[in-house]
Amino acid sequence: MSAFTWLGLLIIIYLFANTVLPVSNQTLGQLHLSESQYRMVLLSIIMPYCIIWVTGFYAYITFNGYTRLIDDEREMPAFRQIGFGLQTIAWGLAVPAVINTFLKALGAAHPNLQAITGVISAYLTLAVSLIAFTFIGLGARYLSDLVRRRPSYLGTRLMVFGFIAIGITYSYLTVHAQRHNGNPYHLSLFATLATIVVPYLYAWFLGFLACYELSVYARHVKGVLYKNALNQLGFGISLTVISSIFIQYITTIYANNLPNLAFIIFLLYIFLALEGIGFMLIATGAKRLKKIEEI
Repeated sequence: MSAFTWLGLLIIIYLFANTVLPVSNQTLGQLHLSESQYRMVLLSIIMPYCIIWVTGFYAYITFNGYTRLIDDEREMPAFRQIGFGLQTIAWGLAVPAVINTFLKALGAAHPNLQAITGVISAYLTLAVSLIAFTFIGLGARYLSDLVRRRPSYLGTRLMVFGFIAIGITYSYLTVHAQRHNGNPYHLSLFATLATIVVPYLYAWFLGFLACYELSVYARHVKGVLYKNALNQLGFGISLTVISSIFIQYITTIYANNLPNLAFIIFLLYIFLALEGIGFMLIATGAKRLKKIEEI
């Protein structure tokens, strides 16, 4: 079956599962919602998620279609790695979400399994980030090496400063959840920091660095038409990567049970919209590059 056929099945399963599967009483108590209110809030988040899934699949399929046209070009290995990273992001949005829905329902029906299902869910989502950002980072580094340009001194330091600020805040929120909000990862503090926080920060750093190196390559590549299309493609990839990181970041805030749930959902909508825009820019940029190759 085609990728979109599989995606359609995943969406149907996801919607059905979130409609009928049991909800943990602990979750309802933490959010101060009834079951019907919780399902309404959940559906308001799920529908945009499903739209993002569609745009993500469309983006990586279009991008890989362009990659197949440049088998004899020196950029091909880099674009193939980036394409695999985008494909991992797209599938990593849908498949873990469906699996996590069933894991949560299993934990709700059998409270003694909540720790196991929580750990599996956390590591599954983490694995997607590590794989996707590693391959996108490898491709971006290969492209920046082709133009023999490295990130600037000032740009590198600004990126590191911003990353440190994000890392400190993320670590604080995770430790706070560990001590005051029911330990959402169901791990010891050391295990949480060593196997959740550090790998996430490593993956996010790879993502930020890849965005920067893509922008360096796009600025120094030759050809006006090619440069414009590549700028659009690079900006789309950067927007997708950064949005993915902040969606994970917001999910951590949600896990910390902040009282303003409406504000958290509002932030989630913003970054979901940005991620969708990023996917569409990737598809549009890939189409423009494909037309250039076909001329």
